[in-house]
Amino acid sequence: MPPPTATREESPLLRRRSRGAMLLVRLITTVVVGLFVWMAVRRMDMTGFRHALAGASVAPVLLAAVVAFGIQVARAGYWRAILWSHARISLRTMLRYTLAASGASIVLPARGGEALRVWWLHKRHAIPLAVLGAAFALEKMSDVVTLMLTVTPLPWLLPSEPWLGPVRLVTPLVLAGALAVILVARGGRRRLRWLADLRMFDDLRHAGAAYSFVVAAWVLDLVVIGLAMHAVAIPVRLDAALLVLLVVNLATAIPAAPGNIGTLELAATFALTTRGVQPERAAAFALLYHGVQIVPLIVVSSFTAVMSRREASAATSRWP
Repeated sequence: MPPPTATREESPLLRRRSRGAMLLVRLITTVVVGLFVWMAVRRMDMTGFRHALAGASVAPVLLAAVVAFGIQVARAGYWRAILWSHARISLRTMLRYTLAASGASIVLPARGGEALRVWWLHKRHAIPLAVLGAAFALEKMSDVVTLMLTVTPLPWLLPSEPWLGPVRLVTPLVLAGALAVILVARGGRRRLRWLADLRMFDDLRHAGAAYSFVVAAWVLDLVVIGLAMHAVAIPVRLDAALLVLLVVNLATAIPAAPGNIGTLELAATFALTTRGVQPERAAAFALLYHGVQIVPLIVVSSFTAVMSRREASAATSRWP
């Protein structure tokens, strides 16, 4: 058994290796995505793409940007509701944390901006890290459950796409798995101390409200897809919108370029071309769909980060 000093020396080395492995995976996936984007652009009629993009209706694009901001509000509502039994945080404050976290996640690998929100909630509101970790895990589990429930009609709406058949089997498995996790967590509260501190399920009203915010975020995402399709004169159909939602989220689950640049565009373009949409118009949609989410988010989150730093500096200067 190695001495404690050896363990302390090896731990930073292991962390550096793990970080290096993550960066290597991200670099490889980014290069692969870049190659696919290059191949797609080479085959595309760039004149048609520019015409489709330039001819996009401004009003649906602006409305899509507003709705995309509503997704961030819904995400903030989830965190406010799920942590209500631990801290009474205003929606405005939680929205600032959410915007900063989402903005940082555009740049940082593996949605590293989420750590920023966790840090602020822990330091400024004294919420235990175990509680924040459970809230984060519950949000991701709720995302998977809601996504699968939302796209469940696809095999029936698109019977000509046999690869969608497994959705019928995956959805009940995901639901069963989520229920099992919740039951095990509740049962383990008597045996594990850190689980005993989780009071988020004690108030079912706020737990239900938290999940309703997750559902609202996915519904708003569908609305953004529909508005972006309408902006570039693509017929708005439920089957096409659901297919975009599914394919984009499957593709962006793989860590690649910052902000999923390239990955989202390829996935959305592929989804629409399978429904008979011209590649140039599908690519214009994909660029707008990504743009109405990422551009306002960068602007607002940057402003939020600056204001937070100023408030922190002011609070420090007032400290006796």
